Amino acid sequence: MNIKSAACIVVLFIFVCPFNAFAQPVIGACCSPTGSCTIHEQFDCLEGPEFTFMGGGTSCDPNPCRQPTTVPTMNEWGMIIFMALAGLGAGYCLRRQKRVVY
Repeated sequence: MNIKSAACIVVLFIFVCPFNAFAQPVIGACCSPTGSCTIHEQFDCLEGPEFTFMGGGTSCDPNPCRQPTTVPTMNEWGMIIFMALAGLGAGYCLRRQKRVVY
């Protein structure tokens, strides 16, 4: 085998084989929108637009994912009590209001 045939084989090998065939998959923490963490490959995690890949070699212990914020809400009985107190407060302010005579 001479140099030319060896060079042709190397060039053919480079163009036929994909470059990422020899690369190791990047595995790390994948965060979902709910704040849960799972271990995935980078390209498996990036399939969904709402998922976030935290980097190669990251683990889920402790959880690196940002937790969703909860909005404080009021149930219907709390709203009824709030409106009753607001009405009583408004009535009190109206009764104490000084009348201005022009």
